Amino acid sequence: MQGLSSIFQRLIAASVLMIAATAAAQETAVEAPASPEPLPGLETFVDGLMKSQLQIAEMPGATISIVKDGELIFAKGYGLANREERTPVDPARTLFSVGSVSKLFTWTAVMQLYEQGKLDLDADINIYLDDDLKFPETYDQPITLKHVMTHTPGLEDGALGILMYDRAEDVPSTEEWLKANKDHFTRVRAPGEATSYSNYATTLASHIVERISGQNYHDYIEANVLRPLGMELASFREPRDGEWPVALATAYINDNGAFKDPGPEFISHAAGAGSLRAPATEMARFMLAHLNHGALGDVRILQEDTAQLMHSRLYTMDERLDGMAHGFIEATVAGHPVIWHAGNTLWFQAHLALFPELNFGVFIAYNAPSSSSERYKFVEALVERYFPAELSEPVFADIADEALAEYAGSYRANRRSYTRLEKIAALGQDLSVSALGEGKLLTGGNNPRQWRHGGDDLFYEVDGDDKLVFIRGEDGAIERLAFNGLPIIAFDRLGFWDNSVTHFAIYGLAGFFFFLLLVVAWFTRKNRPALDRPGRMARRANLLMAFGWLAYLAAFATALAGVSAAGNKIVFDFPTPAVKIWIWLGLIAAILTVLAAPGVYFVWKDRGPSFFWKLRHTLTTLFGVAMVFSLWYWNMLGFYY
Repeated sequence: MQGLSSIFQRLIAASVLMIAATAAAQETAVEAPASPEPLPGLETFVDGLMKSQLQIAEMPGATISIVKDGELIFAKGYGLANREERTPVDPARTLFSVGSVSKLFTWTAVMQLYEQGKLDLDADINIYLDDDLKFPETYDQPITLKHVMTHTPGLEDGALGILMYDRAEDVPSTEEWLKANKDHFTRVRAPGEATSYSNYATTLASHIVERISGQNYHDYIEANVLRPLGMELASFREPRDGEWPVALATAYINDNGAFKDPGPEFISHAAGAGSLRAPATEMARFMLAHLNHGALGDVRILQEDTAQLMHSRLYTMDERLDGMAHGFIEATVAGHPVIWHAGNTLWFQAHLALFPELNFGVFIAYNAPSSSSERYKFVEALVERYFPAELSEPVFADIADEALAEYAGSYRANRRSYTRLEKIAALGQDLSVSALGEGKLLTGGNNPRQWRHGGDDLFYEVDGDDKLVFIRGEDGAIERLAFNGLPIIAFDRLGFWDNSVTHFAIYGLAGFFFFLLLVVAWFTRKNRPALDRPGRMARRANLLMAFGWLAYLAAFATALAGVSAAGNKIVFDFPTPAVKIWIWLGLIAAILTVLAAPGVYFVWKDRGPSFFWKLRHTLTTLFGVAMVFSLWYWNMLGFYY
């Protein structure tokens, strides 16, 4: 499934070290064509790239296939499919999880049913769903399959505790999973307004394939895509006994310096979104069919005009940016247009890229969670080496510093939870935009970059090839921003109360005041101000509230530390016991705040305390109220999981 370029991106990734001295002995290649090399020196070039990648990125193995002009011209395995047994990667036999590359097969199935007249891409998706899966009329516009194919249905997202399973016996059917988790994926924006990647919507599409075709999704894909293309080993099915018919590459993570198998991950409840396992040579057959407009030899999985439609642009947030085809994602690599899809599971990563104008395609997969950049760098290096193109220089435009300041602020990826506890995953993940002057902006975060103004809300990356566009609402104010290199999500502009800095300030100042109150109360316990009975009750309620919030903040820190230590496995086990305790303590502290709040009136009415004592009491209570607001904002004031 698509990596986590939002909530999933923030889960801790681990990787595996491969010993360089054994790398050369662990390569397995498919025999090259007898004809002259279409791309001279390809094997030598790829060998150098992969040995470097596996060592630097600390990954155990990879599998690759490359197609050109209707032929498989290169397929090779690198490193190890199993470290314990020293099994090398075989590009024709070793299965790799391809994650969200699986979605391309679902969209191919949708286009098959479309060309048969069984699906209308512009119709309300509700006509294809059971009543208990239909979307409410939250917005005037209905959700269509075109919205689903372009990740613009306007749904919130979620993963923790619901997206994957680590025990086969826990895996529900697709329909059961969709119904059980519908409330985690509610409508939060009008369809077509902005892209926001959705595994749930894609799984709905695979369910529609089942309903319209009358076949189980696995059966349909095998009968209409996989087997006709000669993909005999590839499968979306997951054997419940753990016994795969051929070798499944073992993934490895770095666990405190020890490399180990993290265990299974089951995705077949959302098969159409991410459960495909396949060898590289069979993924090559899928690439060849799409590059040949739906045909491979005598087999045709799509009519030519349908395939061309599928590869054509369907949506973009701005015409100056790459966007979405009918399921494929658009990009420009080294000056050449490409349609592609990447995939992440918890333990695997993959990438499939098609260059229709070059009649060229690349598939690569790794059996370790790591930075996503290796796969993109691999494809870019290939294209730059064999298809060099003269790149056009961006045209910059002057802009006054005061106009530049309009873009500054905080933004947040829209691929996130809005109504569930998982919303807290976005805390601290805001993207800052700062005006540097001289026509430049700075975007912060984990990857700070500078941008230079290109006119009309467009900015070009300094020392890079990305673009950034700010998108305005009907009132002319900036509502969001979008990166050319990330067409599947947008970033919403944040107001004061949405900003993570505001909430961190609340926690910090509130914690300080609560602690100060308890310390002062302890040291002045023998010299307390004279209070009437209501005042004494208010003081006690205030102290209890402060104690309750300090306990909550301590539990909050403990729970976050536990979530961080769990790494990717938090996807399987959420909420943890520590998180549940933290939620309970928050509810108790909120109740204590409600009980303490009326005491402010009685304290100020009482003539005994000093003005500064009353002010301290009032500020502490106000910070308690602010904490209640913050918990409400992040869906922590209750059991929203």
